[in-house]
Amino acid sequence: MLTTEQQEHFTQLWTEAQSTVACFVHTSIRDRGQAEDLLQEIAMTLLRKFTTYDTSMPFLPWAMGVAKFAILGSKRDYARSRLVFDEALLERISQTILEVAPTQRDEEAFLDVCLAKLAPKARYIVRLRYYDSLDANEMARVLGTTEGAIRVSLLRIREQLRKCIQNQTQRARSYP
Repeated sequence: MLTTEQQEHFTQLWTEAQSTVACFVHTSIRDRGQAEDLLQEIAMTLLRKFTTYDTSMPFLPWAMGVAKFAILGSKRDYARSRLVFDEALLERISQTILEVAPTQRDEEAFLDVCLAKLAPKARYIVRLRYYDSLDANEMARVLGTTEGAIRVSLLRIREQLRKCIQNQTQRARSYP
């Protein structure tokens, strides 16, 4: 059983690593529901094994290792999927994600800033698509427009967000 101090330490470390581990899981498992379930299992495994974690080592690589084994272990559960990765590819994906993790955190923060800059209707469209997981047909029905109009709107919103994130990144690099 973890002490209160250990629980707080785990919570801090997991909060910092969660988005990177989630990216790895979602990259490895295409089914969103399965990926979310596995991510919860990984968090529970990390919590249960936290007493064996060597605090002199970085937490993220340890968490990614646990995630890799969880993905490999659950292969049989989602083997029906057309996209199943072997261990070597999972290792390459894991290493790549570890390399980009520092910039990913910045980009996530920049995305939050850029989302706040969107017009209210554009934010609503983003919410419908990415938080409520509606497809273009369902969104068109909700918004009373055509599927084509939704696709064009999403394309323009993504481009606006991409440019905004690039600008935020350039500003951050020029002001160390």
